[in-house]
Amino acid sequence: MKALVIKILKGGMRHLPDSILASLVRTLPKLHVGLPEGRRFRMDWYLGDVKADIDTTYVIERAMLSGRYDPLTVAIVRAFVKPGDVCMDVGANVGAIAFAIAKATGPMGRVFSFEPGDLTHNRLLANLALNPEHTAAIVPLRMGLSDKEGTLYWHEHEAARGNANLSDKVLNDGSRVPVTTVDIFFARNPIVKLDFVKIDVESMEYEVILGGMRTWEKHKPVLYYETLPAFEAYRGKPVFKMIEDNLRGLGYRFFKIEGFGKWRETSYPDLSANTLALPPHKMPAA
Repeated sequence: MKALVIKILKGGMRHLPDSILASLVRTLPKLHVGLPEGRRFRMDWYLGDVKADIDTTYVIERAMLSGRYDPLTVAIVRAFVKPGDVCMDVGANVGAIAFAIAKATGPMGRVFSFEPGDLTHNRLLANLALNPEHTAAIVPLRMGLSDKEGTLYWHEHEAARGNANLSDKVLNDGSRVPVTTVDIFFARNPIVKLDFVKIDVESMEYEVILGGMRTWEKHKPVLYYETLPAFEAYRGKPVFKMIEDNLRGLGYRFFKIEGFGKWRETSYPDLSANTLALPPHKMPAA
């Protein structure tokens, strides 16, 4: 019966006012997948109590309406991030994971949130303004990270609005954005430790990790990065094996995510959608 009700509601949602849509989705989170594009409203139940301005045009914001986004990643954050930790969210988008990290670090921690695109960075700032209790922890940065400093072009994905990748190619819809490296960022800022790094940069994970090798060697943070097979096909080279080869030299070991709180040691090419890389002092007990 509940499934039938959801099916009927999805069919008529385009005719409902935004305020009623918001109430319905809060009551029946599965409705978020059927929302028409371009509907805008404010929610106050993301991760329980985080406020966000939502535009259903954007896939991540639509998913946030369910109350959570990428629950496996949020579970990793809760497992490895502690109060007072210093973290990086590379590819922060509108803050879906940054807020999860900030809830774990508390106001004494820091979440350096890198999001280079004007569209998504501005929406991140707007969401941060709605949640002043997290402004001490979340540090929004309008820049990208790569293996060298310079300028790249931000291209939004037509089929997944709000998602984007960086490229050195100039396309019609691209906007120029500044990029630096993790190592340069740490050299220029008085940051004394680094505990956790999440990287979701739509196929540039290798460059981000390569640009932080000195930082990983010094601070030995937990690294959690996207490893979708489509990215290697797009890049035309085994970038995830290249990441492993570099990080193994620093003592990192790699884990495949198999469920909530479940991961097992692995190696390329047996990877999940995201890979957990642990330094020696973070290895789980045998």
